[in-house]
Amino acid sequence: IESPRVLTSFATTTTLAQPPTMPNYNGKLILSLVRANDLRRVQLLGKQDPYVEVVYKKDRRKTKVAKDGDRSPVWNQALDVKIENDAQPYVTLNVINKNVTLDETIATLRVPVAVLVSSEAEHWIPLFKEEQHRSKAGKLLLSAKFEGTKGLPATPNPSRYGLVSAHYGVDTLTADVLGFLEAKVADLKLRFAGSQDLSGYFGFDPLDHHMSGKKLMLSYLRNDKVVRVEIGEKHKDVVIQLEDYGMRAADAKAAQLAEKAAESKAAAAQLEKEKAEAEARAAKEAEMKAAYLAQMNKTAADLKSAQEMNMLTANNLAITQAKVEELKRQQAELEGRVQRANARAAALEREKNQKLADFVCYGARYRLRHKASGKYLVSAKGVKYPNGSHQQEVGCSPGGDAKAREWVVGCAWRVHPDGALRTGDRVMNQDMVRLTHVQSGNRLHTHGERSWKHRDQQEVTCFDGPGRDENDDWRVECDGGWRPGAAVRLVQINENAALHSHDTIRDFNAKLQDVTAVKNRRDDNDLWVAEAV
Repeated sequence: IESPRVLTSFATTTTLAQPPTMPNYNGKLILSLVRANDLRRVQLLGKQDPYVEVVYKKDRRKTKVAKDGDRSPVWNQALDVKIENDAQPYVTLNVINKNVTLDETIATLRVPVAVLVSSEAEHWIPLFKEEQHRSKAGKLLLSAKFEGTKGLPATPNPSRYGLVSAHYGVDTLTADVLGFLEAKVADLKLRFAGSQDLSGYFGFDPLDHHMSGKKLMLSYLRNDKVVRVEIGEKHKDVVIQLEDYGMRAADAKAAQLAEKAAESKAAAAQLEKEKAEAEARAAKEAEMKAAYLAQMNKTAADLKSAQEMNMLTANNLAITQAKVEELKRQQAELEGRVQRANARAAALEREKNQKLADFVCYGARYRLRHKASGKYLVSAKGVKYPNGSHQQEVGCSPGGDAKAREWVVGCAWRVHPDGALRTGDRVMNQDMVRLTHVQSGNRLHTHGERSWKHRDQQEVTCFDGPGRDENDDWRVECDGGWRPGAAVRLVQINENAALHSHDTIRDFNAKLQDVTAVKNRRDDNDLWVAEAV
């Protein structure tokens, strides 16, 4: 990339560049909104339901809502925006989360139509948290086209002055300004005054309030070699010397016509050659057809001889039939064995299901309901305590995401590192278990950290620490075996602390009832009931 030529006397001898006269935009902007990615989260629990709003002046158009699209929604929907007699129209793209009460903006972008329609191919554009375009909040995949008259001059082909390409903007937000610059050439020179920003030179800003990275990327021919120049939004006085390629373009066009005539002559010769080859292939196929008919006659004679021999092999056919009958008998016997094996497997499956219904078993999923309040032990993936250990939060809730209420019963660390070791076995009184949260894969956990509200009780979390941690191990206290529907007490072994809940609602999460672990004290708020999933 070549540095642009800087002239120190430019500002005193040259007036500011004025945009060439351009027709206003009149027609229809068609935006094909495909999908978004890496959207910021504005919703604490559950998945976001985003949609796109396109705003032009007082006109607002919306896509369908991408239910549970969260940070990567898909729309695949086109929106039309009518634009009338506007010299430099801007549109605003808002990605909004649909809520039951008040919708909330996730990301936004205000962009000139000239930038959107510079390419009709699908491409990604950045989105920002606020209208000042400072903090990125995701990206949007779209394509755009304009039907009607539009403001920027058309790209010349070929350029009289050897201009190859010209794009003004930042990142993927660039406009094709080659036709604009072609109209600005004077005395075989392009002039850029340092006292005028590029946005003033071109008459539009590709990204409002965003100075970093905006530039003009220009390629042109000089001495038949491509020269590339970059000019920043704020720049010194610059003059670019060009060459007149007008006559050379006419000579090149004549040479291209002569070359096409030669190619046509060569193509005709190729057709004659292919015709001769086709005639040769036809003669060869006729010869092969005659040989094929002779072979068919010989085959018919051989078949007649074979039929005569078959009459001599009747005894062999009878023997073969007897063998077939024996194979059928053996097959029937084998099918009987398979049916008996299937019956035994079905009986074992019924026995297993009955076992799961009668007892809580290792490896199975359950919901844990607090007996006193009737609410379920829950945790939400990624939602952490704002204080204390800052580990994943655990509480009690009457409903919510079903996966957030499911737990898998496994062996305690101190029994075996493989939690699935005793899959299918019944859980009995005094068994040591580990409870794994289905949605996040973390383990039910307590430690010496105090509860945010009840300082005499311990914080209970959903822990994702690597490797063995025996603070995840709980002892089952019940009569005989742990049965679904029967009350049990879960006691963390290291601290001798019982899993406990009460009717305190958290200040920082009003949807959850507090869950703690209580040491050396037992009451009915320690009792829990398992429900099979």
